[in-house]
Amino acid sequence: MSRIKRVLYAIVLIIFTALVVSYVAVSAEPTLAQSFAITMSVILFAFFMLCLIIALDIVNDREKTRELDKATARDPLTGLGNDSSMERGISAFLTKNRPSRYSLVCLDIAEFHRFNVMFGYAAGDYLLKIIADVLRADYRCAVRSFGDVFLFLDETSSVMIEGLKYKLYDAIESDLGRQYVQVISFKFGVCPLGDFCKPYRLIRDNVMFALKYAKKNPKQNAFAFYNSELQKESVLQKDIEMNMLHALSKEEFQLYIQPKCNLLTGECGGGEALVRWSSDQLGFVTPNKFIPLFEKNGFIVEIDFFILTSVFNMIETHIARGMRLLPISVNQSKITISFPNYLERLRNLAKKYHVPLSLISIEITESAMEANYETVVSAIYEIREMGFRIDMDDFGSGYSSLNTLREIPVDTLKIDREFLNEADTSERSKAIIKNIINLSKDLGISVVCEGVETGVQYDFLRSISCDYAQGYYYARPMTTNDYENRFVIDSEVEIID
Repeated sequence: MSRIKRVLYAIVLIIFTALVVSYVAVSAEPTLAQSFAITMSVILFAFFMLCLIIALDIVNDREKTRELDKATARDPLTGLGNDSSMERGISAFLTKNRPSRYSLVCLDIAEFHRFNVMFGYAAGDYLLKIIADVLRADYRCAVRSFGDVFLFLDETSSVMIEGLKYKLYDAIESDLGRQYVQVISFKFGVCPLGDFCKPYRLIRDNVMFALKYAKKNPKQNAFAFYNSELQKESVLQKDIEMNMLHALSKEEFQLYIQPKCNLLTGECGGGEALVRWSSDQLGFVTPNKFIPLFEKNGFIVEIDFFILTSVFNMIETHIARGMRLLPISVNQSKITISFPNYLERLRNLAKKYHVPLSLISIEITESAMEANYETVVSAIYEIREMGFRIDMDDFGSGYSSLNTLREIPVDTLKIDREFLNEADTSERSKAIIKNIINLSKDLGISVVCEGVETGVQYDFLRSISCDYAQGYYYARPMTTNDYENRFVIDSEVEIID
């Protein structure tokens, strides 16, 4: 029963009691003064009881609130606090210590989901407990923020990160075994507190932003400090999000094409559709600045369909003008292809334009399968049934590449550029590329090698019968006008498959 209802019932009881007493007093025919005294005594007693009820109710509610706060401020798995307790803990700690000496540190287990897959979720939970015990013992205000992400305070120093790394590895090896240590690494974001004049939520955002940059570093146990450069980057990302809807409506995003070279003929064998952004407010924004952000906030779905629509429109124009028809591949983010109405929107687009769908390849990264395998694979089969071709991008960067080839109807493989980068110095990388090409030919799959930047790389790919090369050595990404003028304008209509 709510407090308001209890108070109302008590008031009704007081009124009822007063009426009954007054009636009894009048029926017994006492003096007026006696009746008044009896009535007032009952009312005062009832009022006292009401106050007592309210006071007990308030005490009870406060006790429940304290118990709830205590329960919600603790992570049930590790026993550490959570973000709300961190905010209180920092304020209390810094009243007795100089903020400028300390940093908020964010720890993340790299590829934690792979650890769970390899060893099981019970082992993953135990790993989280080990880390929590190390942080609880040696660091201040340690909390588990969410998932495999921990926050704590420590004195500002990169040496601190090294010391923590060894403590964690020693504890993991002692409790789980050396085989676990070999597959675990950490990423750290560090945000110096300075004079601690900023709200905790802002400091937390800053340290998470630094963690994001640390995750981009391929080195094990990498860390990043939040500094003036990262602050500029953070401001830029906020500006990007503020301007993205305006940019789409004002047609600031543009379709670019990077041609692919047919290594057998030396001619253009089609191209890959790319997006570029020339902003009225921000100037030219490079894709590596806005694409990851759009994938995070979901706006990538609209960008992918904008590019896809632009490609349909471009090819339809080429058909109407009797130009040469070359296939175009269009990247689709794993966010886009998993979107609930993706296939419906794709069908509607195909119906709207009079374009042979075999001229358009839907390009999907191999890593897109990792997060939502069944959904993505099902979508790929439906896309292919519509008449589109399927390109697998960054092939070889995943952990089950051969399984991907076995289960998914792929028309073209795009070899991860890292293999080609290493081929200049690594015979193993050359052998891998050569055998991927041989395997693909046996399966009837064409191969594109990305990132071709030198004549040596170009000649090597030709020598092992790679189908297509894409990279700066042949052509940089260009506007649709430049692409049409260099590769498309032709008096005969020709479809190159």
